[in-house]
Amino acid sequence: MDVSELFGGMSASEAEKRTAIMNVVSVMVADGRIDPRELVMLETIRKRLKISKEELNNIIKNPQSIEFVRPSSETERRAQLVDMVFMMMADEKIEKSELKTVVKFGVTLGFNPERVRIMIKSIILRALRTNKTRDQIIVDTEWAQKS
Repeated sequence: MDVSELFGGMSASEAEKRTAIMNVVSVMVADGRIDPRELVMLETIRKRLKISKEELNNIIKNPQSIEFVRPSSETERRAQLVDMVFMMMADEKIEKSELKTVVKFGVTLGFNPERVRIMIKSIILRALRTNKTRDQIIVDTEWAQKS
């Protein structure tokens, strides 16, 4: 069987990208409101992942059609967690429903359930207190110790 057959004709990388965008969309809508700053964040992530606007709209309209694919690399798992936390912070309000969604997906990404909240808090603190960028936080191994 060809690898693309496992992911509905897509490469694993494409399937991971669809999962990543579905995860941040889930965080964006978790509080029942979509803030314009969240849409800006979503557009930034969409462009970085090289997902077309049409594909994004399909994912937003039908998120249950996306099969979750855990990223194969540790770095990509951290990147997805950081993106979800940044989406949660985009409107400058962290709602319980958003945090719950990020924790759920963090565990689904394979992070230790007992540590995922600590990791999320660490990402937030690094983003706010040190003004570290997304990419700096992803490679910052202090918070991402084996989890």
